Amino acid sequence: MTIVHEDRNGCALHGGVRLLGAIGGLVPIVHANAGCSLGATLADGTPSGSGGPRYTGPLETSSTTLVERHVVFGGGSRLREQIKNTVKVLAGDAYVVLTGCVPEVIGDDVPAMVKEARQQHFPVLSVATPGFNGNAYRGYETLLNTLVDQLPPLLDEAAAAADAAPDATAEAINLLGIAPGQDAFWEGDLLELEGWIGRLGVPVRRLVGVGQTSADWRVLPRARLNVVLSPWGREAARRLHSRHGTPFVDFGWLPVGSRDLALLIGQIGQSLGVAAEGIAAVTQALDVRERHFLQKFAASYLHHGLQQRVAIVGGTAYAIGLARYLAGTLGQTLAAVIVTDVPDESRRPDITAALGGGAEAVLFSDSSDEIAAALTAAAPQVIFGSVIEAGAARALDAPLVITAAPTGHSPVLVRSYAGIAGALALAEDFSAAVIRHQAAADEHAAGTAWPLSRRAA
Repeated sequence: MTIVHEDRNGCALHGGVRLLGAIGGLVPIVHANAGCSLGATLADGTPSGSGGPRYTGPLETSSTTLVERHVVFGGGSRLREQIKNTVKVLAGDAYVVLTGCVPEVIGDDVPAMVKEARQQHFPVLSVATPGFNGNAYRGYETLLNTLVDQLPPLLDEAAAAADAAPDATAEAINLLGIAPGQDAFWEGDLLELEGWIGRLGVPVRRLVGVGQTSADWRVLPRARLNVVLSPWGREAARRLHSRHGTPFVDFGWLPVGSRDLALLIGQIGQSLGVAAEGIAAVTQALDVRERHFLQKFAASYLHHGLQQRVAIVGGTAYAIGLARYLAGTLGQTLAAVIVTDVPDESRRPDITAALGGGAEAVLFSDSSDEIAAALTAAAPQVIFGSVIEAGAARALDAPLVITAAPTGHSPVLVRSYAGIAGALALAEDFSAAVIRHQAAADEHAAGTAWPLSRRAA
């Protein structure tokens, strides 16, 4: 048995609710006890004393709020009642029942309740997301696979019943694998990638976030290409390829900076049959933009001695992307890379290979105790991680750059560390943290030296 101290990833139910909250027109119905229902909507895993939990899920979340009698006699009838009430009160294109631990343990026949609702022409589907099935990333993956399989035909059926107008063009590039809420900067990152990939001349569907609704998921199987940005979108892409013949690019991580973004755009362009000249025009544009601003950064880099030993703590997509940019472009030494989303053992060799062998230590763990011990052993000068790493950073007297959830008090709206804008923001945040730390150390040294000099006189 593994004991996880200061859980940063939440449970599968959290990941499911957060994904639904990022898609317009989909309404979650949480079939769980009151504590789990509220936790899935409000909590982000921030430990006590580190800023407190912040809102991460949809405000309009329906819940069966199971109590003791439902544990004894079953909660099926309660779910039937909640589905009917939710459809009456909350407008949506589809309703998704997410089950917590209690109904899965007592054996509620959720599929039967959903089938009954479908017979009454309610657009409802269900997915099992109990906490014992894994963390929030696992919940994201489970729900993503369910939506890929069941949502398009369900929406087609509802549209046909309502005699709705046909969809607009379905040709697009779908982005898969970035988990809303769990990946702290998910929305800004996807917007940044949408802008650059879109220069290839094909529409990009982020599928989650501003402007993304159930209509985008209805035409999901008819896309030209799926792009996988983490291990958690791989199975969905494979299903779409198997069932609908949609090709996919399994990139595997979040591209940070011109080098990796050019690599991704090149793979996408080749898969779509874009002319080499068109791909080159896009990659050259992003390289020119990054070089321009990094030249402005060079003077500060040299003056303040910004080449450091760094440690990175975060989920797969961010850990790889940040590590490759910090080492490959900014010239940092990777003292440690700690991957916290707990991917399957079978996926870990690919993750280690993507790091390029540049890290002195690679650890897969989501326990703050193990991570703190690894950070102490690595002795980095700068830590990139979540607010949970604040204690380890203080112990090591190292500045902390928040690049992962939970972020504590700091709100995240459209901040990004992906692409070009995100890479430059990362360079700014990294240098600012180091310079502030140097200034504080100089001030402390000056403050202690003055009384000693007076006594010596």
